[in-house]
Amino acid sequence: MNVLEICQNALQEIGSFEVPDSLVGNSNETARQMLALACREGDVLARRCPWSALVRRFDITTVAGQDFYAAPEDVRSYLDGTWLDETHKWPLVGPALPREWQALRAHDALARSHRMFRIEGAGIRLLPVPAVSGERISLEYVSSHWCVAQDGTRRARFAADTDAPMLDPFLLRMGVKFRFLKEKGLPWEADYAEYDRELRGAVARDGAAPSLLMGGGTCAGPALPGLPDSGFGG
Repeated sequence: MNVLEICQNALQEIGSFEVPDSLVGNSNETARQMLALACREGDVLARRCPWSALVRRFDITTVAGQDFYAAPEDVRSYLDGTWLDETHKWPLVGPALPREWQALRAHDALARSHRMFRIEGAGIRLLPVPAVSGERISLEYVSSHWCVAQDGTRRARFAADTDAPMLDPFLLRMGVKFRFLKEKGLPWEADYAEYDRELRGAVARDGAAPSLLMGGGTCAGPALPGLPDSGFGG
């Protein structure tokens, strides 16, 4: 469902207001306000939690002698525990705090026991400085681009009537509806209460909880959650 359909449905539910045929570029007050509220609601929803629909992967290919690597321009936040040195098959340590980073830089031998990283401005700094080119590091992050154009381009806000949210359109419609009512000075509390219940449920359902394997460490493997073969419960 695209943004035009979402806003039209919200207005049809409200009643008593003109339902525009377009939003983007429309001088009609209702159309302009609905588009602005839809963009605002998308921003609010996107910040609500690390939605699985917005999680993306980022790969770094090292260059010998280069320690700083620019991050994707749509990074909102990084996901802890996803930083992996794909070449050597071990996790990166970090993000290091400024004090830790300075200590590691001063003790080169300690820094070389494992690769460390630090989030710095619009990029990532590695320690030790890569000595060879072509090694690969991967990580996951939550994107700030929460809607998508018809051609698949991800965007940070609606720019065309055919743009669609990557988040639940039902939630977006409910959010736009209560915000429009509030802006117009109409009763909005009941609609907000319903929206808030649905939002809390959506946050709880998003993604999936990890399975706890009952076959012990051998069955679970080193990277999977499971019970130990013995010694638990005592």
